[in-house]
Amino acid sequence: MKKLLVLLVAVAMLTVSFAALADEYLVFSTGGTTGTYYAFGGEISALLTQKIDGLEVTAQASGGSKANILAISQGEAELAWTQNDVMSYAYQGTEDFGGQPVETFSAIGAIYPETVHLVVAKDSGITKVEDLKGKNVGVGAVGSGVYFNAVQILEIAGMTLNDIIPHYLSFAESAESFQNRQVEAFFVVSAFPNASIVDVALKRPVSLLTFEGEQLAALQEKYPYYVTDVIPAGTYEGLDADVTVPAITAVFVASNDLDEELVYQITKALFENKDELTNAKKSYIDPASAVKGVPTSQSDAAQGVTGGSFHPGAVRYYKEIGVMK
Repeated sequence: MKKLLVLLVAVAMLTVSFAALADEYLVFSTGGTTGTYYAFGGEISALLTQKIDGLEVTAQASGGSKANILAISQGEAELAWTQNDVMSYAYQGTEDFGGQPVETFSAIGAIYPETVHLVVAKDSGITKVEDLKGKNVGVGAVGSGVYFNAVQILEIAGMTLNDIIPHYLSFAESAESFQNRQVEAFFVVSAFPNASIVDVALKRPVSLLTFEGEQLAALQEKYPYYVTDVIPAGTYEGLDADVTVPAITAVFVASNDLDEELVYQITKALFENKDELTNAKKSYIDPASAVKGVPTSQSDAAQGVTGGSFHPGAVRYYKEIGVMK
């Protein structure tokens, strides 16, 4: 009996000890395991867990931007990445959101640019988007931001998914299918260098399509969240010249159900400890740019908000440091 009592006390103490380790447990929905979303999200999760007492954040792989928004909406995650364009679709209920606006989330901040890679074999003869007609093309995973970007880029070239043979693949799946000659081109929307492209370029010589002139201008006129970026020569094996590409922005978002104080602490911890991160994208983490390029929900717009929909906890931090009025 005495031994049983001692054991029960020990279990109770252990339970209290574990409870003290994490009063709040959050899931950070990221992206495919070979993309920047997953790797960078894992680092940020570890940083937040280390810097905020009583908080444990776990990075979770996902299908990407739309899937992440739905995960928050369905209570399966509290933090997530999303492209700023997909965030806009969710707020407006357009594209694959079926006319139903999703406003269960808001921004912590715009973190870094994501460039559109359109990868082809160096000996393919494909030099422009129109050359994809009738070909097998990886257009991103279902529910990913890549899919939406692929559709828009095809559109500007006067094409739709019906003009190609689309394959709905993650970054890693696209690279593997490309290596196995199952697709002749694939889209990746990611910070560079992207691990999947790095890997496949070592096995099969690749080129990236460049976007310049009227086509890029037309894309940006219709979809103003696109900016222009340049992938430098040498970023990937065999990339001999700079490539001009459109880019969107990766936004760190949170469930609107999260407490203001907690999101304030998350925002503060990220911006004030970014130098402890090792991912190269940490160089983009800047409060001044984090408040730009964030879409505004319909509900916020109706109340006169024009500068993007931010979580109150993030707003509190930005006002404290003077980058938001």
